[in-house]
Amino acid sequence: MKLSLNKLKHSGFLLAHGIVGIAVLIFVITVPKLEGQFWINQFHGTWGDYAFPRITKLGEWIPVILVALFCAVLSTRKALTFACGYLSAGVLTMLGKLVLFPGIMRPKNMMQIYEHYHWVEGVVLRGHHSFPSGHTQSAFSVFFMLAILVKPQWAKFLCFCMAAITGFSRVYISQHFMVDILVGSVIAVVCLLFFERYWLKKDGNWLDRPLIPFSRG
Repeated sequence: MKLSLNKLKHSGFLLAHGIVGIAVLIFVITVPKLEGQFWINQFHGTWGDYAFPRITKLGEWIPVILVALFCAVLSTRKALTFACGYLSAGVLTMLGKLVLFPGIMRPKNMMQIYEHYHWVEGVVLRGHHSFPSGHTQSAFSVFFMLAILVKPQWAKFLCFCMAAITGFSRVYISQHFMVDILVGSVIAVVCLLFFERYWLKKDGNWLDRPLIPFSRG
């Protein structure tokens, strides 16, 4: 029996994430980390130096708060899905940074060996706790939650594109390596998928009521 991709839940996001994720995994396995970073760095330009330091802010707190409020207005179930997914992904990311892999350096402390490496002017760079990427985890949590909320698969794919661009911005501005953003994205998607299914299985009319009542009148 044929199963159309349009019938698969969140396929617009998850299929794209899987394909791109596999490509990135092959890249990080076959190309040494510093050489891979230097190769990507060669594609810098004026437009990128302007855009990516701004795009990377999509992995910060304002989008998280806005999506959390939007979910709370829709239903308690959606609010709990996002809160549990985001917080669990955040805890796992910080566990990786601070406990499991505290000694992994960021590009700032590792790329000085390349004479012609391009540093984006005006970006304040950190030197430690590179793995995994917290901004990428945050951005993928936000945009995957939006992908869960929207119905058209093209809209879910657009959400993936926004998440992926935000993750790549971390590499472009030399805050992270490709492996950092790959793992950060996987953590976010797995956690949100788990809690989406968990809260969908829970019964209770209270779960389908808005956590924050909103009235247009």
